Amino acid sequence: MCEALDTEVGRILTHVNLATTNVIFIGDNGTPANVIQPPYNSSHSKETLYDGGVRVPLIIAGPAVASPNRTSTAPVQCVDLYATILEMAGISVAATQPTTNPLDSKSLMPILQNTTDATRYSFSQEFSSSLATSVSGRTLVDAAGYKLIQFDDGREEFYKTTTDTNEATSLLGATISLTDQRAYAALKLQIGNYVTDANPSAALLRSWFTADSGEYARIFQTQAALTAGTSSTTWSRGSGVQSNPVYAGVHQVDYSASWAYIHTSGLGSHIMGPWYLNAAKTTDFPNFPSNTAATFRFPRTPTIPTTKTLFGLGSVGYFVDGISLFDIRDGFYWNGTTEVSGTGSWNRDAYINEGVTFDNAGAHQAGNNHHYHASPKALRHLLGDHVDYTAATNLYPERSDAPHHSPILAWVRDGLPLYGPYGYGTALDSASPVRRMVSGYVLRNLTTRTTIPLWASREYGVSVNQTGPTVSTTYPLGRYLEDNDYRGDLGFTLGTDFDLNEYNVRYCVTPEFPGGTWAYFLCVAADGTPVFPYQVGRSYYGSPTGGSVTTIDEPVATAFLGGPVKEDAAGGVNVSTGTGDVTLSWSAVEGGIYTVEATNTLADWNPIATGVVATGDDVGTLIETGAANTTSKRFYRTTRTALSTYDRTGFAGTTASGNLTAIAPGGTATRGTVVDVTITLTGPPNVPPVNILPNTVTLAGSIVGTSISRPSATQVKATFAIPAGTATGAQNIVVAFAGPSYTLTGALTIQ
Repeated sequence: MCEALDTEVGRILTHVNLATTNVIFIGDNGTPANVIQPPYNSSHSKETLYDGGVRVPLIIAGPAVASPNRTSTAPVQCVDLYATILEMAGISVAATQPTTNPLDSKSLMPILQNTTDATRYSFSQEFSSSLATSVSGRTLVDAAGYKLIQFDDGREEFYKTTTDTNEATSLLGATISLTDQRAYAALKLQIGNYVTDANPSAALLRSWFTADSGEYARIFQTQAALTAGTSSTTWSRGSGVQSNPVYAGVHQVDYSASWAYIHTSGLGSHIMGPWYLNAAKTTDFPNFPSNTAATFRFPRTPTIPTTKTLFGLGSVGYFVDGISLFDIRDGFYWNGTTEVSGTGSWNRDAYINEGVTFDNAGAHQAGNNHHYHASPKALRHLLGDHVDYTAATNLYPERSDAPHHSPILAWVRDGLPLYGPYGYGTALDSASPVRRMVSGYVLRNLTTRTTIPLWASREYGVSVNQTGPTVSTTYPLGRYLEDNDYRGDLGFTLGTDFDLNEYNVRYCVTPEFPGGTWAYFLCVAADGTPVFPYQVGRSYYGSPTGGSVTTIDEPVATAFLGGPVKEDAAGGVNVSTGTGDVTLSWSAVEGGIYTVEATNTLADWNPIATGVVATGDDVGTLIETGAANTTSKRFYRTTRTALSTYDRTGFAGTTASGNLTAIAPGGTATRGTVVDVTITLTGPPNVPPVNILPNTVTLAGSIVGTSISRPSATQVKATFAIPAGTATGAQNIVVAFAGPSYTLTGALTIQ
């Protein structure tokens, strides 16, 4: 067939004048699996997203081509021919489409003319009702040969095709290099521009506080450290062990049409701590916080059910700085005799009972999970929500200036926002004066606890006749949630006498939702003291369909990537008129190691400093001594060349999506990982029919494969859990059927 094709194309070309006619030759999409031969992988064939399925030959000849008989490594796509042919014909590409239509086609003329071309990508999709979600999806390739594949079941694979032409080993995982990680992040953001029709500017995606995502998390370990202003980026106490610095807060935001996903270290960008068990600060709190590497999803379209769901313990949402939102209990209740862990009719109030253990920002930790139960004072300060900060004392006093509408402070598992304490005085009138929201609860007047309030009876589904401990110094009024009455049960009117219903929400307009939304509001007094129920009620108002996830099982786009892959940005230049010193600053990633170059002409760039480390913040600085004394103009640029050691757990590219994959012979795998290996068999002896599975598949003499399958007549697929202590180097694979056995010598290299 190839010979016939060559012959017929040759006949055409003999009748074409290439001095006046452009000829474009392009191949079909991929090679069928049954004709692919080793060392190529037949599972990377036609109808897959691997290069064997999407990469095709493209040859262009004619007057449009400068310096013919050359090749280009620029990634191009067949849709680029639309703009290319129009430009060859002298037709304005832009004039062929309405200005409101996005144009995916990008002319190849700069490549044909051998001139500089802007950054190019090649995008491909596989979609069909007959394809499994483990096969369908999308892929994007950049000019350096990096390739990101996103499957519709949520898995990702990432390759450097210039060095791994068979796409045998995905680069995703704990050992990903800085260069590879940054390329992955860039492709992950770029691919979102091609695949999504969801609204990436929605509040749920854009309200996360990411300005400090390039900074390390820090704590004051003791009161003495706070007084001295000495913070730590590594620490250890109890469950909270942070052996390497970790980046603070939300470092990735993904989304689909139905869900928003955040990835966070769970640590704030303000200096957290210290924590003590007593007001005198003489007894240490048992745990420090540490990186939780959490992924949490929220429904993008909340639903409001008639039957409500009680809040559980643990993370019930996240504040926009990536710190956990816990509900208003501390996990203990009165069981009729004493207080025990769990849930009952008399549940202890976390703020009242545990407030002494909060740091000055208003948070502490359960295990290593740092969280707020009440007012997140440090976050309110960072967002400009009526809170100041006094660095000398590490205190956050409430501000009494003219109020403005509070920002979104958190998102709850039901997809509803939690605002700060200030909202519009009239719920549906954005022109009404802004004021503090009035809680729907008041403290009961009790001396004995013989009944729970009506709101608790409704939400718990029990009679009001529930006995608790007598009010005393041991069990003071306010110790339990149920020591509070809902004003609506006392004859007061919602919307007139108070603002928030028994779930601590109101339906209102806000700056982010001018058409109206249900929203929780923070409750504080004029001096900033938290007021019951603080942030959420006892039950979700919406359906709590969101929550923590360990994997994402659907295709998503990425709205934000930060932390170690945060993009650097130019800063300022300050020139000293006295010394001529030039001080540079730029937005950097803390721990980033930079080379700074300079030029007077923009032609020749010369390094003036290497190994410059951004420390103490996400800002890089450098002083070039006396530079202004020797030249009237000077240009500078910075390049991040490395990154100091940090806690990589949970960050972009450091987690393999599903099992790693490899081929054999010729593939590689890493110790301490689980890898799916596709093994190509050749005779003799003849390979058994495809419906017969091997009895065993063994790697390196003792690693027994599981999940054995036969993708094709010449292939076997098996999953290996490779122990961390496995010998490195080329290892044999033995595939044993009931009859024949095949030994593939040095088939898989263990790293």
